[in-house]
Amino acid sequence: MRIAVLSFTGRGAGVNKRLCEELAKPERIRRPEEPEEQAGRTGSEAEYRSEVHGFEKRKNGDGSLTPVSESLQEFTGKVFQSYDALIVVGACGIAVRAIAPWVRDKFTDPAVLAVDEGGQFVVSLLSGHVGGANELTLRTAEAGGWQRNIRQQCLQAGDCQFTVCFRWWERSRRSWS
Repeated sequence: MRIAVLSFTGRGAGVNKRLCEELAKPERIRRPEEPEEQAGRTGSEAEYRSEVHGFEKRKNGDGSLTPVSESLQEFTGKVFQSYDALIVVGACGIAVRAIAPWVRDKFTDPAVLAVDEGGQFVVSLLSGHVGGANELTLRTAEAGGWQRNIRQQCLQAGDCQFTVCFRWWERSRRSWS
């Protein structure tokens, strides 16, 4: 998964760097047909590593994150074309305004999350179960020890199991290719 993390302030940059470091750590993925008790013994477990890039839109950054010189909307348009996920370290309103012109449908839009600068909350904003935002929200919350907030009707009704399963299968299939 290609993930772009964007921050706007010095405090947000600290959260950004931490996210980049944690989300780039490898995950272990087990083939679905392998019983849980045999995981890793038959060679059917693969390592999956996300590609994570940190960006910042602020003046006088320390150079550890890639500076964003274009407008926020232009930057977001590029992310929508070339990344699987966008994590905005800042207010949900900023994230929503930045992505609004680019939102098309749940099958093509990347996952979008917002993380507050205090590093307490992670909110899934767009492409929850199909785009992987819910899974990334859980992973991000776990990596930072933060509170997650996922709100989706299908989770309440229990009818999104197929798309979640399909997304996992598709991702694990890429790991063995």
